[in-house]
Amino acid sequence: MPIGLKNSQLMEILDKNQVLSLIGFCKNAGKTTVLNAFLQAAREEKKDLVLGLLSIGLDGESLDRAGTKAKPRILVTAGTLFISQTALWSQSEVTKELVDILGPGGALGSYLLIRARSAGYIQLSGPSSRRQTERVIQALQAHGAERVIIDGSINRRVMDWQKEQTLLLATAPFCFQREEDALAETLFLYDLLANLPLRIDLDSAAHAAFVKGQEIIREFSLEQIYQNDLPWNLFHEQLCDGFYFQGAITNAFLTELNQNTKFDQGFSLIIPNGSKIMLDSKQWTFWQERGLRVYAFNNFTVGGIFVNQQDQYGLISPERQFFKELCFQAKCAVFDIKEGLACNIPV
Repeated sequence: MPIGLKNSQLMEILDKNQVLSLIGFCKNAGKTTVLNAFLQAAREEKKDLVLGLLSIGLDGESLDRAGTKAKPRILVTAGTLFISQTALWSQSEVTKELVDILGPGGALGSYLLIRARSAGYIQLSGPSSRRQTERVIQALQAHGAERVIIDGSINRRVMDWQKEQTLLLATAPFCFQREEDALAETLFLYDLLANLPLRIDLDSAAHAAFVKGQEIIREFSLEQIYQNDLPWNLFHEQLCDGFYFQGAITNAFLTELNQNTKFDQGFSLIIPNGSKIMLDSKQWTFWQERGLRVYAFNNFTVGGIFVNQQDQYGLISPERQFFKELCFQAKCAVFDIKEGLACNIPV
């Protein structure tokens, strides 16, 4: 049963988690609206909380890249730490203190760690690589950020720079051709990230490894993977029954892997976490029907699914069926910021 959205519900998520990562299912799914809701909740409920903000890309512009559609801007309070770049310095309408220079960031110049000395609108930036993002998070925390919020990019699934991060999923019916597809894909990604069966009995730092039961049989480097220099005969000789892999799990990868190992003969694929899987729900079903079993070293915590039920014209279905179905089927909190609704809130 949906209830009214309250600041305390968002603060519960913020209080419990050091790092929050926003993932959008498509452009205009509402990531920045969600970010602003957390900023407002902190502003009204916990004024002294120091937040650190960064983006995987650019966020906070007043118009989209085509210059035709207004976008929600990012409003911060004095004391907020955020990441921007040299060329964007003047785009943040706050009194700024340059805290640190974090290295080159391409055409827009170096990444800058800035402290807002007044309230106002900012433009966020940040790196897209795992290693750089982890360093930026550490820099924000070292300079006093008590909580870090990452405004992630569209459809970004490989974002496992910190195991302890909590994910926030921003979705909308218009991200897909049909509302039933939106529901299926949203629930699918939620399950991939939060609910894969776990294998915590293995320990390997290699890019890939052959596995037999709980034992690592042989480890392989990234170079060996590229050269396809792997002794697949070990599977045919039943000396291995599993494959650990740190890379992206694509349809093409699974096609080749199945040819070498045969999924229907007790084979297991072991991955760091569900963010590595680059399949849609139909592709996932296809491979599971052929015997693929996937295990993860760890799952993410999903702090909530955030729904934008408005279409590009600001219209909303009066039945709000998408929100209601997510409330019924998802095993986590579901929010609609614009409509002021929430459900599945822990008591």
